[in-house]
Amino acid sequence: MKILAFLILFSLVVFIHELGHFLFARLFGVKVISFSLGFGKKLVSFTRGETEYKISMIPFGGYVKMLGEGDDSDSDFDEKEKSFRYKKWWQKNLIVFAGPFFNILFAFVIYFIVAFFNFYSVAPIVEDVTLDSPAFKAGIHEGDIIRNVGGKPADNVHVWEDISAGLPSADAGCGSVEVTVDRNGKEHIFKVDTAEKTFKNVFQEDQKVCLLGISAMPKEPIIALKAPMEQLSNGDMILAVDGKPVNRYYELEGLLSSDFKTLSVAHYGDTSKTEQVTLSDEEKAFLIRNIVYGGLVVKSVESGSVSDSIGIKKGDFIVSVDNLTVSTPYDFREKILKREKGADIKLFIYRDGMPSIFSFTLDKNKEQDKYTGLENTTFKWGADFVYNYAADSEKSLRGNRLTFPFRYSVEKTGEMFYLTVKGIFYLITGKLSPKGIGGPIMIFDISSRAAEMGFAVFLAVMGMISINLGIINLFPLPILDGGHIVMYTLEGLLRREISSKIKQILATAGFVFLILLTFFALFNDINRYFAVFSG
Repeated sequence: MKILAFLILFSLVVFIHELGHFLFARLFGVKVISFSLGFGKKLVSFTRGETEYKISMIPFGGYVKMLGEGDDSDSDFDEKEKSFRYKKWWQKNLIVFAGPFFNILFAFVIYFIVAFFNFYSVAPIVEDVTLDSPAFKAGIHEGDIIRNVGGKPADNVHVWEDISAGLPSADAGCGSVEVTVDRNGKEHIFKVDTAEKTFKNVFQEDQKVCLLGISAMPKEPIIALKAPMEQLSNGDMILAVDGKPVNRYYELEGLLSSDFKTLSVAHYGDTSKTEQVTLSDEEKAFLIRNIVYGGLVVKSVESGSVSDSIGIKKGDFIVSVDNLTVSTPYDFREKILKREKGADIKLFIYRDGMPSIFSFTLDKNKEQDKYTGLENTTFKWGADFVYNYAADSEKSLRGNRLTFPFRYSVEKTGEMFYLTVKGIFYLITGKLSPKGIGGPIMIFDISSRAAEMGFAVFLAVMGMISINLGIINLFPLPILDGGHIVMYTLEGLLRREISSKIKQILATAGFVFLILLTFFALFNDINRYFAVFSG
C-alpha cells in the first residue's frame, strides 16, 4: 500500500509535468516522438499517431522527446514545420514553461477538490479562555459561540478560522474590536482590547499577530483537587452528572452548580472502566470548593528525567510556573521557554491535596529537526500530562460555500508557492540547513503517511509536491526547464542558435550538479531515517 501510494503520487505529478510539454508541443505543431513515464528500459508501450507512449523501468521522472530537440544537424529538415528546432524562441519557451506551469495548475485543481472535504471545520466555540487575556477581561466565557468579530457584516463568523479575519492587523497596531457571542441562546456584545503576541512561523521567524486570548482546543472534563477526597482523584474524568453526558470541563462546571447526586467517573481517564460515585451534600459542597481543571495532572514520569530527579510523581497537579498560572501543556511549555537557559524554575504543585514547590534548573537547547533541518528550542522535562490534544472539536458548516473552493485553492496554491520559493531562497543563502533537503526516501515516507491519514491529506501532499517540482524545474540550470528558457531567450536576443558544443558542456555540467544533489538528498534521507529509527 505504501509503495502504491508513492508510485501514484510521484507518477501523477510527473505525468502532469510532461503532459504540459506534450500539449504545448502539439499546439505549435511539433512532432512528439515519445512520451515516457520513467527512464531506462521500457516496460509497456503503444504507438498512436506519430508518438510512442511508454512506461519505463526507473520511475523517478519522465520525458517528452520532440523532433529536432537538442539537434543542430539537418536530419529534421524534411519535416522542418514539425521540428522543435525551427520554432520561434518564444514558442520553444512556452513549450518548456508548460511543464512547470501545469504542475502549479495541477496543484490549483487539487486544492479545489480538497476544498470540498473542508466545508465543515472547527466550530467557533470558545473552548478555553486564557487567564488575564483580553477576552477574559472583557467577560467572554468558555462555551460562548462567536458570531461576529469586527461588527460588519452581521454573523460573519461561521467557523473558527473566520475569527482571525475580523481581528486588527499587528502591522497597523492591535486595537479594540467588537465581538458578538451567543451564550445560551442570548446575544452578548463585548468590546475587546486585543493583545499583540509574537509567534514563530514555519521558518522560525518572529511573526506578530493580534489575539483575543481564546482557543478552540477542547478541555475535556478532567478534574484536579486542591484537597483530597476519598471518592475522586486527580486525573479522573467526569463522564456524566446524574446521567447527563459531559463532554467539556465548562459543561461540568455548569452541571455542578445545580443540585446533583451521582457522578459517572472514569478514574484517571480510563473510559473502559467507569464507576458511579454518589456524594452527600457535604461532599458535594467540598467538591465544588476544591475542584479545578486537571489538564496538567501528571500521567507518567520518565525514569531518570528532570521531572523524576526533582521528585515529580504520577497524580501531581501543576498549578503555576514561576507564579504564572498554567492550565494546558502548551501554557506550561511556553512559560518555561520564555526563561533563559540556566534559570531556576519554580513549580507550584498540589499532591494529595497538599501544596508544594518544586524547583529545577532550565536546560534548553537548539536542536535541528531531522525532517526539515530547522532549529527548534527544546527543554528536558520528562513527564506527560493527562491533557488530550486529540480531543475532538465540534464542527460547523462554512459560509459562502459557493465561492469557498475557488478562494481556498487560490490561497493554498499561493501559500505553497510562496513557502517553497522562500524555503529554496533560504537554502541558497544558508539561512536554512541543507540537511532539510529530502530525496526519494523522504517522498516515499511523506506520501505513505499522507495516504494513511486519508484521501484529502494525500491530495494536499500531492499538490505540495507538484508545486515543488514545478518551481525546482524553473531553476536556471542547463538541464532543467529554467535553463532551457534562459538559453532560448538568449538565442532570440542574439538571433542565432547557441552552438551544440556549448549546449552539451552546459548540459553535462547541469547533469553532474543534479546527480550530486540527488546523492546529497539520498545521503540526507539515509542519515535522517537512520536517526529516526535508531531513536
